[in-house]
Amino acid sequence: MIRLSHARASFYLAAVAGLLAWGWALYAVPYLALVVGVDVFFIAYLVRTLAAVPSFDAQRMRENAGHRDEPLWLVLIITLAAAALAVILVITVSGQKDRDAIALVMTLASLPLAWATIHAMMAWHYAHMYWRKADKEEADSADGYHGGLIFPGGKPPGARDFLYFSFIIGVAAQTADVSISSSRIRAVSLLHSLVAFTFNTVLLAAVVNVVVSLA
Repeated sequence: MIRLSHARASFYLAAVAGLLAWGWALYAVPYLALVVGVDVFFIAYLVRTLAAVPSFDAQRMRENAGHRDEPLWLVLIITLAAAALAVILVITVSGQKDRDAIALVMTLASLPLAWATIHAMMAWHYAHMYWRKADKEEADSADGYHGGLIFPGGKPPGARDFLYFSFIIGVAAQTADVSISSSRIRAVSLLHSLVAFTFNTVLLAAVVNVVVSLA
């Protein structure tokens, strides 16, 4: 029986929630249908992530790494597509002369939600890379796990540690006090930093656009 990783299960559940919300909004509030679906997708994923943090210690993370995870390219494409849609919605709604206040608030909310979702997804991906089984030449520990990240304190990392690592990259587009010893994780974190820098720039531009349009 194929078991899904927490990140993959959360993604599917969030996608279903977003589609259901979009379908409901098509009948209830058609002009908000798209932003309702996008926001619900982000919120559902983040709620699942936050709810899991207390119970996902190092042991649970190690067990979770044995389940199927989404490939990085798919995670980035789908999440960035949703984030790009959020930015487009903000620019479109803010540019309307007869814009609705509720629509503007909901579209603005989608920006920080998209930002947080991207880095939450990356946190689970780093955890999966760290705790997956590796070849002898690739392993960073005696028990055969890939490793690749050195956290202060030397304790095995849990969900909080990977969220910390991912969100630091999201905020600063660079790492802080966590060292990277794996070339594979280094390559992923480089791509993550570029995505974070680009999204932060676009987010700032979108906010400026809204402020100017409201002036």
